[in-house]
Order: sequence, then C-alpha cells, then structure tokens
Amino acid sequence: MNGLLGNFDSAKFIFIACDEESWVPTPKEIKTFFPNSLCNIYKAWGHFKDNFKDIENLFHIRRSGIQIHGCWNNHGRIISHAIRVENTCSRNSFFDLKYGDFIVDSLQIGNDSLSKLDLFLQGAAKMNSAINSVCE
Repeated sequence: MNGLLGNFDSAKFIFIACDEESWVPTPKEIKTFFPNSLCNIYKAWGHFKDNFKDIENLFHIRRSGIQIHGCWNNHGRIISHAIRVENTCSRNSFFDLKYGDFIVDSLQIGNDSLSKLDLFLQGAAKMNSAINSVCE
C-alpha cells in the first residue's frame, strides 16, 4: 500500500470515471491546475488495482448500502483513473469546471484508512456469506 501513497503517510486523491483515455487530464494539465504539487495518475486496473477495487466497493456501499443477499463488489467499474496530489493542495474550481462530469469523488487516504477499509470489506463479505448460507 505504501507505493500508492508514495513516501507520505497520506495523500489526496481525485477519482474519475472516463471511458475515453484522451479525455483524462494529462500530467501537464494537472500541473497547471495544481502548481507546486507532485502528482501521479493511476489507471484503476493498473498496479494498484486491489486498492482501487476496495475504494470502488466503498463507493458502491456509500451509494446503495450493503446488500444482504448478494455481493456489492460484483457491480460495474466506477473508477477509471485516480489522480494523486499532495495533502497541501486545495480544490481547484477551474479543474472542477473542466472535469466535473468525470469526477467521482475526492478523498484523503492514508495507510491506516486503507487498512481499515480492507478489514471492513472482509467483515462485510463474511457477514454476507454467513447470511447467504443461512438462507439456503
């Protein structure tokens, strides 16, 4: 998990959903909107796909809750890319105006929160499995 956050304890992420790769902001554009900030762009299906799958599951749960008789992690993809910026970066209204249709959410994520999310999702999966076995 440390690789996702770089050498920091936490980082801000802007999660976007974009079907067309050419519509994703380039590193040069991101530097324009967030000057003096280190930034990285990650594909959700890339090197950190397990982290992004957990975050997508969080978004599904926030939207529709945990479905008792079924698995919430079988839904379609929500996130296509994630942009990591430094903690000191503030929201940029011009970035929001240009890419607002693609922004899913912005979160500050730390190693501790990723670990807690993983434990929560494991517990929820066990609960769903137990409920399904009782209902069968």
